[in-house]
Amino acid sequence: MLRIMIYRFHSQLSWTVSALVATAGVLVLGAPAQAATTGVAAVASATKVTFAAGSGQANAITVTRSGRVVVIDDKVTIKPGRGCKRVGSDKTRVKCTTTSNPALVT
Repeated sequence: MLRIMIYRFHSQLSWTVSALVATAGVLVLGAPAQAATTGVAAVASATKVTFAAGSGQANAITVTRSGRVVVIDDKVTIKPGRGCKRVGSDKTRVKCTTTSNPALVT
C-alpha cells in the first residue's frame, strides 16, 4: 500500500512538473517580439528642446542650431512633438522652433 501511494505521488508530481515546463516553454517561445518605439523631439520651454530616444534602436543624433531653430537628425525615425515639424519628407529629421534662443537641448 505504501508503494502505491509513493507511485501515485511521484506520477502526479511528474505530470505537474511536465505541465509547468510545457506552459513556461509556450510563454517564453510564444511571447510577441517587443516593437521598437520611435524617438520624440519637442519644445519643452521657451529655451529648451528635448529629445527622448526610442527603445530598441541605435541612435546617431546630430543636433544643429541656427537662431531659435534646432534641427535634430538621426538615422532612425523621429516623431515631431510640440513645437517641432518634420524637415520635408525626411522621417529621421525634425526642426523645433523655440520662442527665445535655445539654451539647452536634452
